[in-house]
Amino acid sequence: MLITLNDVPEEGRDYEGTEPRGIFEIGDDDNVKLKESVSYRLRAIRGIGALYVNGTVWGDVAFRCSRCDKWFTQAIEANDFVSAWNLADDGRTPPERAEGGVENIKEKGKKPPRAANSAKDACLESVDLTGDIRESMILAFPHYPVCDSACKGMCPQCGTNLNQKECNCQPPTDDRWVGLDGLKLKEEP
Repeated sequence: MLITLNDVPEEGRDYEGTEPRGIFEIGDDDNVKLKESVSYRLRAIRGIGALYVNGTVWGDVAFRCSRCDKWFTQAIEANDFVSAWNLADDGRTPPERAEGGVENIKEKGKKPPRAANSAKDACLESVDLTGDIRESMILAFPHYPVCDSACKGMCPQCGTNLNQKECNCQPPTDDRWVGLDGLKLKEEP
């Protein structure tokens, strides 16, 4: 998603739309697939020498279940999307976070960055939020995707999907402590 700075008034502007599923660049990941596009509802506001964007991004993502290996689709929503761009230098660091902040700049006798009123005043003419949208969505992915909270998973011995049928496998015996079974404790006098 590209925001042209000249299109953002001081009071801010709302953006709504979709990004193609290709923004994920997941490649050959066998466990995650974006079903369709990623939708967004964002608000961009220009501050003193900076552009701030916040809002919500969402989309349907297919995951491979961590328990039973079955594919399932889950709606993912990142309602805490935030991105800040400094318009005075390289475009990434907000002025209040750069080199001790605006107060530190004032103490050193330098002028704080001023608001960019036009593309001519700013080092940047536009800001690309595609990477930030991708990161926000990926951070909202479940750490351990499961198709259903009642999923029984697969048998560790034979690999049978326990959601479909039961197996007759017995848990392996734990014989790590068998050597200690013959020891007798000495009674203290």
